[in-house]
Amino acid sequence: MIPSRKFIDSIVKEGSSSNEDIVEEEGIDQHVLPAAAPLLEGVTIAGDTALHVVASHGDDEQFFKCADIIYNRAKHLLFAKNNKGDTPLHCAVRAGKSRMVSHLIGLATSEDDGQDTDHRKHKLLREVNGLQETALHDAVHIGDEKMVKKLMELDPELANYPKDHGVSPLYLAIFLCMYRITETLHRQSNGNLSYSGPNGQNVLHIAVLRLTGMTKLVLEWNKSLTIQRDGDGSTPLHFVSSLYVPRGWHRRLHLDQTTPWFRFSRRPTLLMSTLIEVFKANPAALCQADNKGLSPIHVAASVGSTSIIEYFLAKCPNSAGLCDAKGRTFLHVAVEKEMLKIVKFVCQTSSLDWILNMQDNDGNTALHLAIQVGNLRIFYTLLGNQKVQLILPNNCWETPYDVSKSKLLHGMGYHMNSEDQIWEALRFVGAAYITLHRDKSNEKYSRLLIPEEIDRESEKVKDATQMFSVGSVLIATVTFGATFALPGGSLVLTTVPFDGI
Repeated sequence: MIPSRKFIDSIVKEGSSSNEDIVEEEGIDQHVLPAAAPLLEGVTIAGDTALHVVASHGDDEQFFKCADIIYNRAKHLLFAKNNKGDTPLHCAVRAGKSRMVSHLIGLATSEDDGQDTDHRKHKLLREVNGLQETALHDAVHIGDEKMVKKLMELDPELANYPKDHGVSPLYLAIFLCMYRITETLHRQSNGNLSYSGPNGQNVLHIAVLRLTGMTKLVLEWNKSLTIQRDGDGSTPLHFVSSLYVPRGWHRRLHLDQTTPWFRFSRRPTLLMSTLIEVFKANPAALCQADNKGLSPIHVAASVGSTSIIEYFLAKCPNSAGLCDAKGRTFLHVAVEKEMLKIVKFVCQTSSLDWILNMQDNDGNTALHLAIQVGNLRIFYTLLGNQKVQLILPNNCWETPYDVSKSKLLHGMGYHMNSEDQIWEALRFVGAAYITLHRDKSNEKYSRLLIPEEIDRESEKVKDATQMFSVGSVLIATVTFGATFALPGGSLVLTTVPFDGI
């Protein structure tokens, strides 16, 4: 795209001595040219002015000349914004037009309007668009390290903007895994830059998720980032605890680097090294709870990361007793999230026997929750541990047996479903202790079906009846077909019409 002579001549100011030569050189009658002001106030569908368009598409003298004419005729367009809030500088940076960026900055500092030239330059460079991003953010988006250096040289404090809210250029660079640009931002700013991210996060929150050497580098720059919480109350240690590490990851490290297992084992190794770095920087973060009261060990249990829990317990054995806002330990969370491997780990670790019967704010133990969830494997794992008490009542004075009885299904059903098996297992081991005499117990747990449940049970009976009828028809069809088989061994099956099939 090249600005045409017709376009340039159309915006030449009438009677301007500086532009008369241009008009005369082309042999155009300047008196027939339209007035420039109405033309320059026009915008595209995207809200781009003529200066936006020129800044986005050119990086040579012809475009510079066109930009000069537009600026001289309508100086306010240098700071004008399109529908997305972008200035011409944003457009030039996003298009990678390095020389045009310098030219636009030169226009901002060339005006002698009584204002400090540095003030106009900083105003243009620090202007944010609708996403609260400066032109420096656009340079990071396109991964142009030279453009980043240029902008930082023009304004060493640019990495501090936006000031009050929004995502910092450093956070964006780490998020996009542009680590050379990350180092450039820190170096060019002499460490005076913003670490903020979305939802109250800082750069360490995102660095730990990228599993690279950036975590160590960020901690060297600012160790206080470990104690900062995001909008959900999560610290960076919460973030790294949310990543899954398979148990026994260290046993794979001896494998040859050419094997597929080595490539798989690199991620757990990087994750554990990241976890260790963040924990050592601030061990107290292990006891920090988020807005839901969850500590990092609860987060690790919710994703089934046994290795992370083992590390936390090795560093701080008492962390096993940390409770969330509901009074639940990490074992309660593991049962609720149906993380069998965590439950097995606790049941097989004698040093954790003291949390097996801990009760939450509702008085429920892990066994109560396992019955409520209905997970047979988790239930049997807890039932098989002799340290688990089978008759502890919760705040409603319901023992595990009472809870299991309340979970029994009504109407037609398979008698070997999980609810029935749990109830029978508790009866078999002698855990059938209830707090009510039998008639009150039956009255409480053998409730009448509500209309919605009656309809649902009726559908079960209807479906079962159709299934049995189909089965009978198929059996009869095969029987008669075998009786009247044709010579040669061929079997003739007759399709029997059946309503609804």
